[in-house]
Amino acid sequence: MTKKSISRRVFLEKVGGAVAGFALLGPWAGRVVAAGTCFPSGTTVRWIVPFSAGGGYTLYSRILEPFLEDAVGAEIVVENHPGAGGATGSTKLFKATPNGRTIGIVNAGGILMSGIAGEVDFTIERYTILGRVVDTRQVICVGKPTFDKGIRTIEDVLQVKEPLIWGVTGPGSNEFFGAAVLSHLLGIKRRFLSGYPGSTEYVLAAAKGEIDLVESTFSSLISPIEAGDLVPLALVGPKVPEHAIFEKKRIPSVMEIAKMVGANASDVLGAAQVTAAGRVVVGPPGIPADVTKCLSNGLYEAMTNPGLKAIADGARRPIDPIGAEEARRALLEAAVSAKKFKKIWQQAVKELGT
Repeated sequence: MTKKSISRRVFLEKVGGAVAGFALLGPWAGRVVAAGTCFPSGTTVRWIVPFSAGGGYTLYSRILEPFLEDAVGAEIVVENHPGAGGATGSTKLFKATPNGRTIGIVNAGGILMSGIAGEVDFTIERYTILGRVVDTRQVICVGKPTFDKGIRTIEDVLQVKEPLIWGVTGPGSNEFFGAAVLSHLLGIKRRFLSGYPGSTEYVLAAAKGEIDLVESTFSSLISPIEAGDLVPLALVGPKVPEHAIFEKKRIPSVMEIAKMVGANASDVLGAAQVTAAGRVVVGPPGIPADVTKCLSNGLYEAMTNPGLKAIADGARRPIDPIGAEEARRALLEAAVSAKKFKKIWQQAVKELGT
């Protein structure tokens, strides 16, 4: 067994141990089975992650790595290229040689926002889209101190007379887009407090009562929700995350709230589609059609492998894969919505920190 396969096994054992025992994963613990034939023997494919090691994007990449290797017949080398909120690595990926030997996983919503902000000169649909690992299932939550003061439902939020403080990272995130546009469309009185590096920091601020509302992916907020530091008020999108909390308590979607307040349901859905753009696997523009087809087929085979789902479940990371064409259609719709709400977003940017 090679040094690489040993380190992979240790990694998979760590994240897969939460599922009824790593041994049950059998042959998925190291390498999978017969390799595919996208590339000549011995080919290495760079897999770019535009964020620091240790985060969710790296975790998804490591989970996918062995399954994708066997599906396409190449060694996958995961590289982290953080910087500028993901723009550095995303740009490097976009400008790579289009031979199929450089691919990666990106935050599609973040790239949409970077395009609107003028931070990058390309849009998500210009990449070679290979598939989507999962959409971004976000929730709007209230901090426990605010909850204890009587803000316990989305109806309470809608009826406040003084603006609630909504903690955000910055204008280049799809979380901020969701907070800015949805609060406008639904009539939520809010004041943004920006500058938080990530969800860890604004969750802590919410737990201390320094801010009232936060919005992020459920997978990022699951621990503070379970601990009672955050209380979910609304789902951003029609899909309900798989968790017992949503079986015990029905949480309305923003589309349902739109009907409640008489907002334009189509606009609310469009804004939700931007925030839900998801974790997408892409390559640079211009990859040859035959290589694109082989990579996208191999990716879908890897993403739908039962062994991968078992490991992802153990790591508490949702997997809801869609193929290249469906992913492209979803991203095109999200791009249209992002442009439609640019002026609302720009106005919210002016309000940051005020």
